Amino acid sequence: MAGSVNENNNLGNLFDPYLYKLEQQAPKPYRIVCKDYIQNVPEHYGNVCHGPISREAGNALVTKGPEGSYLIRESQRQPGTYTLVFLLDGSVKNYRIYYNGTHFIDTKEYDTLEELVADGLITLYVESRGREHIEAMSAQPIYDDVNKIYSNPAAIESTLNTISSSIVDALDSHSHNNSSINQTSVFPGGDNLNLHPLLQADMSAASDMSAIAPKAHNFKVTTFKGPHWCQWCGNYMWGLVSQGVKCQDCGLNVHKLCSKKFEDRHDCVPTKKRIKQIFGCDLTVLCMAYSSNVPFVVTKCIDEVENRDLKAEGLYRISGFSDDIELLKENFERNGPDARVDWTFFADINSITGALKLYLRSLPVPVIDFNTYPQLIEAMKATDESLCVKAIKEIVQAMNPCHQATLQFIIKHLHEVSLEQKSNKMGADNLGTVFGPTLMRSPDAETFKSLMELPLQKSIVSILISNYNQIFIK
Repeated sequence: MAGSVNENNNLGNLFDPYLYKLEQQAPKPYRIVCKDYIQNVPEHYGNVCHGPISREAGNALVTKGPEGSYLIRESQRQPGTYTLVFLLDGSVKNYRIYYNGTHFIDTKEYDTLEELVADGLITLYVESRGREHIEAMSAQPIYDDVNKIYSNPAAIESTLNTISSSIVDALDSHSHNNSSINQTSVFPGGDNLNLHPLLQADMSAASDMSAIAPKAHNFKVTTFKGPHWCQWCGNYMWGLVSQGVKCQDCGLNVHKLCSKKFEDRHDCVPTKKRIKQIFGCDLTVLCMAYSSNVPFVVTKCIDEVENRDLKAEGLYRISGFSDDIELLKENFERNGPDARVDWTFFADINSITGALKLYLRSLPVPVIDFNTYPQLIEAMKATDESLCVKAIKEIVQAMNPCHQATLQFIIKHLHEVSLEQKSNKMGADNLGTVFGPTLMRSPDAETFKSLMELPLQKSIVSILISNYNQIFIK
């Protein structure tokens, strides 16, 4: 098959330029301008709109032009509805087109009509001529071959240079024949290629964290600027918008089709540069990015509270100053693990506890995650207390590693707080009232059922605190 990945898996031949070449060969949009005055033409279509003409008339107009010729016609049967008509491979295509501030035909949206047409021509051209290649590409992954060099950081620089040279050489002849391609800007150098982020991440952190908390990729449809190659199959990601998906946590770029290959793979290694905010970031993502099994916000706040005074009355019940809590939040967002939380900056211990509670409430997935929540609610139905504790222990031990470690760290601290209840008036029940809805919440948070479960949340956290040694210490 033309342009297929070399069977010897040579790193210099991993990235396949075949589909890139096809994209460059696709016809460019050519406007068929209406020379007559047409009333009530939508401004966003302008003089490329020919008004209410028949399908046959529209087809005849574009066939007089070169490949890529296009126009807009209004439906004669349904005034106010419009169709894009364009010529590709000697055949006329008709697609119903829509506008809501952006132009679209299906799920992709475009700022300009010309961009929509250009992307449509590229997509149809590449997918028709490269059909065989596209059907086979996800079955020939380069992903695992690239992974082989993760454990050898010394090989990375030479590998990047080899890959860069390979792609430039493969496209060299085509680039010289196409003045619109700037070879320097397309391939500025090996260290700027869009490789799997693990190639650029800290190697020790990647290997350590993959064992601590295996994580699925968090893919989102993305519009890539400049040429990008799929990091699963090594093939070019064609088109102008929404060419593929990007993992929001580690930056892995793959085709939508290839992303299905990751459904059973949990090898995402988040990087610090992908984290846009600390408060509201997924717990596992933050832990893995900072090579820890407990978020630094939790450890810093709890360490500070324990260094100050566990006997402070109303600890965790009394609210801190909202301005100080907000300053603490901003401090963590700006300085990360280096944020200062000591008494020199924040004299009120309740501001520290308030910031911790705010962080825990901000988690998109609570410490007691949504899979664990219904199991714990079910365990509370046991009439025998010892059976209930045993069931809770089994459920907790099966939690996601980072969520489990974070829960244990917090509960251990709250257990220590409860031992000072004569002074601080905060026994396991009171702490359960505060931390029940903070550490856990129903997956159906807006339902009446979730309100009915609030007392159970309190009881679950109280049991965790009272039975810390029995549940967490193996």
